[in-house]
Amino acid sequence: GAWDDKRLVIEYDDAFTVCQQERTFDIVVVDLFDPNDNDFHSWAFLIECVAGWAQKGISIYCGMNDIFSSRPDTIANKTKKLLETIGFTYTDIHKKYIPSFNGEALFVIGFRT
Repeated sequence: GAWDDKRLVIEYDDAFTVCQQERTFDIVVVDLFDPNDNDFHSWAFLIECVAGWAQKGISIYCGMNDIFSSRPDTIANKTKKLLETIGFTYTDIHKKYIPSFNGEALFVIGFRT
C-alpha cells in the first residue's frame, strides 16, 4: 500500500532543531501544534526554513476554525501571506471538518508552479 512506497518519508523530529538543515522533498506537511498570535514569529521562522525543503508544495495545519477566521490577522491568513512572500505561486486556505476535534481544521496549502 501507500505506506510501503519507498518515496514516502515520515520524520518525527523537533522541527525547530532540524529546520535549518538542507533537505529536499516534493511535498512537506507541517502541523503547527497550538498556534497563536503571540508566537507567530517563531512559527514564521519555522515555516520559512521548512518551506525551502518543499520543491512542489506544502500543507500546513493552522489550528481550528473560529468565528473570526476571515479576519486578515488570523494564523491561517498570516501563514497564507507568508507563503506568498516566499515564492509559492498558488496558496489557499482549506477548512475540513474533523469529527474527533468536533470542528473545522484550517489548512494552508501552497504550490510552486
